[in-house]
Amino acid sequence: MQEHTYTPDFVLPNGILVEAKDGEGSRLKPSLDAKARGKMIRITKQYPDLDIRFVFRTDAMLHSLGKRCSVWCKEHGFPYHIGTSIPDKWFKEKGKMPKEIYKKG
Repeated sequence: MQEHTYTPDFVLPNGILVEAKDGEGSRLKPSLDAKARGKMIRITKQYPDLDIRFVFRTDAMLHSLGKRCSVWCKEHGFPYHIGTSIPDKWFKEKGKMPKEIYKKG
């Protein structure tokens, strides 16, 4: 079995993990492409207690799926926000901090 690591873009003080994405990106800078979508789904299956959320600059079309980022998030149970920053209310929510999966280093 191959070991993989996951480093979120942001970890809020309450334990909410935030991924900042820009649709599928481009050839030079992929974002929520098929590989990233698969990785996020695998992470949530392995660690269902993680609270992973997405921030998208725009609700871009995921051309490989023919649907928008918001639709993909809804289908897979990921909270999301369309905008340029993390919503203030996310900082105020009670999050989950499953310490057993964080490695100290």
